[in-house]
Amino acid sequence: MTEFSRPVAYFADVPVALVVGCGDMGMGCARILGKRQPLVMVDIDGARLAQCTETLQAEGYSVSGRQCDITSSEQVAAFVE
Repeated sequence: MTEFSRPVAYFADVPVALVVGCGDMGMGCARILGKRQPLVMVDIDGARLAQCTETLQAEGYSVSGRQCDITSSEQVAAFVE
């Protein structure tokens, strides 16, 4: 009998770095942290977030982006879920 396994997201087994903000400092932090672990970047500006995640992916980083206003408790709660 063949055994099937459920797909598990890569971040279930390894730590993920959360970088808040896609400005110069955020990109610098992402490049340093991304050398050792996958990244999740959060920014309020969806267009800038998309540009930054595309840039990092082109540079070889494992990164995903989520638009979120971290000053909004509702958006942060939705992000955490």
